[in-house]
Amino acid sequence: MRDKMFFKEGAASFYIVAFSTLILMIMAASFSAIIISEITRTQNDDLSQSAYDSALAGVEDAKLAYSNYLNCLNSSASAPTSNDITCANIVYWMENPNCDMVGRMLGRIDYNEEKEVPIQESASTSEVNNNMAQYYTCVKIKTELSNTEGSLSKTIRSKVIKVDLDGLDDYSRIKTIKFSWYKNNNASASIIKYTSLSGAGIFPPLTQGLIAPPVISVGLVQTANEFKFSDFDATLENETNRGMLYFTPTGDSSLASNKVKADGKYVGAYDNSRGMNYVTAIDGFLKSNNKASSNLPFVAYCPKNSGDEYLCSVTIELPLPIGGKRNNDTFFFVVSLPYGQPATDFSVEYYCGEGDKCGKTSGAADEESETTINRAVVKGNQIEVDSTGRANDLYRRVRVRLEGGPSNEQVTSISPIYAMQILNNDKSDSGDRNLNKNLKVTREYGLSEGWEDEP
Repeated sequence: MRDKMFFKEGAASFYIVAFSTLILMIMAASFSAIIISEITRTQNDDLSQSAYDSALAGVEDAKLAYSNYLNCLNSSASAPTSNDITCANIVYWMENPNCDMVGRMLGRIDYNEEKEVPIQESASTSEVNNNMAQYYTCVKIKTELSNTEGSLSKTIRSKVIKVDLDGLDDYSRIKTIKFSWYKNNNASASIIKYTSLSGAGIFPPLTQGLIAPPVISVGLVQTANEFKFSDFDATLENETNRGMLYFTPTGDSSLASNKVKADGKYVGAYDNSRGMNYVTAIDGFLKSNNKASSNLPFVAYCPKNSGDEYLCSVTIELPLPIGGKRNNDTFFFVVSLPYGQPATDFSVEYYCGEGDKCGKTSGAADEESETTINRAVVKGNQIEVDSTGRANDLYRRVRVRLEGGPSNEQVTSISPIYAMQILNNDKSDSGDRNLNKNLKVTREYGLSEGWEDEP
């Protein structure tokens, strides 16, 4: 009897040990799976960053390739690249872009090859050290664009955009622009805080805190082929050489309805019949700094869930310059961020009149199909680089806009950030701050020969 009792107690212990062992094995397997998962994630993160770095290397090579292209346009000399690449080759590859264009233009690969460009990990050896298997696989430079893009922030509050369009001899055909700002992918519900429109006006006080989307201004500067300086301070019917519009976003379409408010403080930019923000030139809203002008600010309707790339957009009709036909070389826009916050991206598209087909667009992903439209093609002051890089079997793609070309160089010198500079912000020993002024009088046409050119 005692032997039988001992046998039953031993069997129970066996089951307990078996189940305990099974549980421990499951726990060990779970921990092993977690460790393997973390190792895999770490490796993928490293590969992802390496692939991203490869794509950025493609962007940097694209800058150099485009610089060689501009040098070729400005001179007849051969480009400073290997494999006997000439300017004729470089111009051909820019006009016939493909994935290998940058590698060929810089001599990274042979001019008739089609392959990836390896990334050298160390410059200490003469041979390419590519243990991480990093390459940029496809880099394209696009010079014909559908819009002009830019960014504004506390450090860069204003940008001057020179309008350069491809295949359009007469810029007077441009009737409207579509101005958009504050990208949707940066606009989560937690940071969208529209300004309050109650009180004396629509410009919010700084005490209200961050306003997102931001208040923004769009200025127009243009001339006819012949003009007087006094034309910049005048508005003649539907003609002006200079104008400025201010836009304050709102999430309430009723506040942005397209009519002048009774209190005369602001104008609604939203047109119910068009279903968009629309500012007409016929009503003279885009006015100069003429003292007789009443240039009211605008309230723009910016719905939170529009699904568009940008949270806010407004279509603006353009007046003609005083004197009629617009001068192609003196057509500018000045985009500013008055409060300096929050940082915002913006886009400007240029449209000809209804039925005036002045541009083209790609109708397929392979860019073989094109459709003629009334949106003009932008070319000259920006390029777009589309770069794909890889590390082992993981790929990353980067698409960036770069300022480039002669048009950009023309406007950098006339884009001041501040009107004047105050030195010694911490105050000097005397307790005064210095105002740095530099005034100079130069000779002008029509003055007598005895005039001295002295400051």
